[in-house]
Amino acid sequence: MDRAHLSETHVFAFVEAALSPAKYAIFHYFGYLFIATTGLAYPPESSAVKIGAFGGSILTLLYFSLLWRKSNTTLHDSTGSTVIYAADLVKEVIYSVCAAVFGVMGCGQRDDLSFFVLAGALGPAVFLVVVLVFLGIGISLAWCIKRLRYWYAGY
Repeated sequence: MDRAHLSETHVFAFVEAALSPAKYAIFHYFGYLFIATTGLAYPPESSAVKIGAFGGSILTLLYFSLLWRKSNTTLHDSTGSTVIYAADLVKEVIYSVCAAVFGVMGCGQRDDLSFFVLAGALGPAVFLVVVLVFLGIGISLAWCIKRLRYWYAGY
């Protein structure tokens, strides 16, 4: 596969695949924090990140092999449809659970499989909520500053 063909087809898919270990480490960390707020007994905090990163690394290898095979096909366009966004979130939850299973098996923490699968399942949704809350706060602050400048300019 030449560089021009790669740049016109799947550059963003390859970048996303390369960042999968970090993405799943973040998802598992947020899922871990959500479960930790319930007060249940849970494994050490660093193990959630380690398991997410390890499972994400395994998924990265899988993604790369699939992307190299599908070099002539186009990726779906996920613009505008709420159903497509919801389906993408469900896919991320499934991939995150798979990353949890791979990570638990690879890190040898089989006793905590159900905890990390739950953290992996909750992580993408919790992360999305946190991002949307901070985005809302940022937009609200920008709006308030704009209104205050407009009000101040009136005097």
